Amino acid sequence: MSRSAHHHDLMSRVVSVTTRACEVVASTAILGLFGVVAINILMRALFDASGAEINLMIPGAVELAKYALLIAVFAALPAALENGLIRVDVLTGLMSRRSQALIDRFWFLALFLFVAALVWLFAAQGVETWERGEVTQDWGIPLWIFYMVIAVECAAFAVVSLAVTLNPALIKSEPA
Repeated sequence: MSRSAHHHDLMSRVVSVTTRACEVVASTAILGLFGVVAINILMRALFDASGAEINLMIPGAVELAKYALLIAVFAALPAALENGLIRVDVLTGLMSRRSQALIDRFWFLALFLFVAALVWLFAAQGVETWERGEVTQDWGIPLWIFYMVIAVECAAFAVVSLAVTLNPALIKSEPA
């Protein structure tokens, strides 16, 4: 196997493993979000039917749902990139393939730099909230956990965007 083919295979495996791990995190967060919302809807119906006598609603359900959604959105980004982002190619469709490829690489490089900055910012905010001992309002969950999870998810997104910058063929092609 040539060195180039080996690098392509390695990048492909890194992108695949990274995106699959992020998909598991996103799916788990979405299931958690669904569970909290569904249980709270049912418990609210019970609460109303009992004339406010039985209150089994999840305290802080909105808080749990909010953080689950935040985690799910950031975790889904690497898979979205690997599967090809939505693009409007009215202008680029008029360009040569070479020009399109250069614009794509520039875009993926800019995306990598932006996401790398997000990793830095979320990690710094995580350290700051850890030092201050900040917690969520209802459940008292340390906020640094969420910042660090988002920083790791952004790092995964940065890895995928860098790999795609180096080899745009890693993006799954659109169906014909």
